[in-house]
Amino acid sequence: MHDDTENNYLLENVNYSEMNNGVERIAMKEIDAAISELPDNLRIPFMKSFEGYKYSEIADELQVPLGTVKIRIHVARQKLKKSLEAYGEDYGFSLN
Repeated sequence: MHDDTENNYLLENVNYSEMNNGVERIAMKEIDAAISELPDNLRIPFMKSFEGYKYSEIADELQVPLGTVKIRIHVARQKLKKSLEAYGEDYGFSLN
């Protein structure tokens, strides 16, 4: 059975796939750059959380209160969201 939907050409178009991979590479560069701009006190707990560490493990390792870890990760996420909003607008998606 043949798919006659409006977006059929996207499924069969090799160039679309190549473009999508290019956008993904650009996105990773933008995300890495935004993360690297975070101050250490935000970047380190954020990255530990991203790597799968529990908040309590991060607090123990950094020797800070659990609430401090939660706040720092929250602030890091908000800063990343703000710094990546313009990028999302350029490529037609929203971070909200």
